[in-house]
Amino acid sequence: MQYKILALVGKPFLLDLMKIVLQANGYSVQGTLNYEIAIDLTESWKPNLIFLDLNITGRNALRFIEAIQMSSSIPILILTAMDSNFNALECLDAGASDCISKPVSFSELLAKVNTFEHGLTFPSYQYPIARSIPRQMSLLKNFTT
Repeated sequence: MQYKILALVGKPFLLDLMKIVLQANGYSVQGTLNYEIAIDLTESWKPNLIFLDLNITGRNALRFIEAIQMSSSIPILILTAMDSNFNALECLDAGASDCISKPVSFSELLAKVNTFEHGLTFPSYQYPIARSIPRQMSLLKNFTT
């Protein structure tokens, strides 16, 4: 069975590039630029991995992750701009499995997919100490200002 990847990204050209690279490496890929369509595809197509671009979803990213986590254990890989580290930490705390910084290195992207495909990583919820770091950072930030 082919490994299925759902890509929810904010730029059509990035979505096209991801599809080309992933399909050329034997993966089945569905992509969308829309949050609601991604929810529908997750339920109907049942992907093995989801790429979630924070640029498209903004605050909806947390709700999307929580919705996916409530109904499945599909790993979610966050795509984030290098300057939005705190948003990625919030997503990891909400249940996302890992993140990758943009601009995307396709060799890193393929390595991460390979890791998930072969079950060589654990969901972030298995690391309670790491999950509490964003909350601790937030408390520290409030304390120091």
